[in-house]
Amino acid sequence: DPGPGQADVLAWADALDVEAWLRQRMADRARPADTPASVWPARPLASRALSVPFDPVTGDPKPKVLVALFATPHSWEVPAHVRYGGWNTCPPAEVHVALHHRWNRRWGADIACMTGDVIECTVGNPPATAAAALDLAREQAAYCPDLLLQGTLTVQDLAETLVDARTWHFWWP
Repeated sequence: DPGPGQADVLAWADALDVEAWLRQRMADRARPADTPASVWPARPLASRALSVPFDPVTGDPKPKVLVALFATPHSWEVPAHVRYGGWNTCPPAEVHVALHHRWNRRWGADIACMTGDVIECTVGNPPATAAAALDLAREQAAYCPDLLLQGTLTVQDLAETLVDARTWHFWWP
């Protein structure tokens, strides 16, 4: 894509008011199901493994996985290098950069895998409390609405999967 270069995308991400973007996106996507219940599960629901390198049916490693190296020390800059996003509900590259930078600072999240419609992260410091997980779940649902629409269905359920989760999965069909 001969669109804007990575330097432009990184500058736009730096200038983006992430809080305002999240507020607007949350307002656009508000649903009655977003009101969390007060009961949390007794068993952990957190994900601990990446899924991109594995066959979704068998769980076996895929026979071929492409590896790319980018000229950046920061995984959150990779969407700028490939100008990732801007289709359906998938935000433009500068939003990916800004949010993943935010999540890297707060949660130690690093982009580990990307495909044409998936981003997966490893998480060094996942939320440990229900309150922190609910805040993060609201942000993630604003960022990737299909986490709810084709996944957990409620912010509460998404939050339950984030407590102590060492991986995060985002998908834009």
